[in-house]
Order: sequence, then C-alpha cells, then structure tokens
Amino acid sequence: MIREAVAAAARPSVELDEASGQRVPRTEPEQTTAPARWTRKRWLVGLQDTFGLRCCRETVRKALKRLGVSWKKAKALLNRAHTAAREACVEPVQAIMKRVLEPQPPLRVYLDEAPIHQDADLGYGWAPKAERLWVGSHSSGLSAQASLYGLYFYNLGQVAIWEYERAHTEHTLDVVQRVRPRRLDQEIIAF
Repeated sequence: MIREAVAAAARPSVELDEASGQRVPRTEPEQTTAPARWTRKRWLVGLQDTFGLRCCRETVRKALKRLGVSWKKAKALLNRAHTAAREACVEPVQAIMKRVLEPQPPLRVYLDEAPIHQDADLGYGWAPKAERLWVGSHSSGLSAQASLYGLYFYNLGQVAIWEYERAHTEHTLDVVQRVRPRRLDQEIIAF
C-alpha cells in the first residue's frame, strides 16, 4: 500500500514517447495534473485515517527510508514543451555562427521575452531514490504577469533588459526598432 502511494505521488505528469525518446505530456486529461506531494505530515494523517495508526514523524521517516525513497527538492517540468520544435530552431543558428569568422561579422542579438508570473511551488517531497521529483508547471493568466525583454549583444558582450506590461507583436517590434539606431552600419541578426 505504501509503495503504491509513493510511486503514485512521484509519477510525473509526463510519459516517455517511444518514437522520439523524449518526455511528453500525458495524453489522458486526468493524468496531466501532478499528484499532491507526500510530506511526513500528510503521511501521518493518511496512516491515521486509513489504518487508525498513530506514530511520530521520525517513525514515518525511517519507514520511508527503508522503502527506498528520499526527501528531495522538486524540479519543474514544462508540460507544454515541444522537443522537436526546439531542435528545429538550432539548425539555422549553427549556420549563422559560422559567419562570425567573416571580416565584418553581423551583430548577433539574442532576444527573449520572459513573462514574470506566479507558477507552481516546487517545494520538497518524497520520491524514489535516483529519480527526480517532478511538479507540473501551470502558469497563471495574463493579468497576473509582466513581461521583460532581455537582449544579449553577442559581439559586444552587453546586455539590455526592457520591461513591458505584456509581450505581444507591437512590443516585440518596438524592441527590435530600439536596437537598430545603435548599429546603423552593421547587419543585425536577432534570435
């Protein structure tokens, strides 16, 4: 009973795709939400409610250790990540990286937008040894976030961070237009 509960609590909201070998979100809607993390307090309440057993936290800790689980920090698992699409983005970058050796290399600007919002509390929980504790990441709505545009000027070794209320096409174009006056004579390649 306890081993099954630990295994269920440690199961991520993803499954292994046999074709690509990558982790993908589970297809069954009821399995896309990570189960609650089992703390010692939750174990104590569960043992008392299910079996009528009362014991101290240290007894629960020792029993869990004997069952082969350990207390660890959870890792966030992005439920909507697409590995194939990310890999497709790398190929054109490699061709541009070769242009660095030219006499007049283009200015490479790495541009990224980061929504700052509330996200899953990773916390700690019990999970089988040698396995990560995954917690599904489900971000809040647009009204609870702000957006930061970060730019890294690769050739210059400089960084710029610009804040906007939200990230959308107009703000992204504004960021790109703010870069242009800095280098009128140089080709700019933004990523």
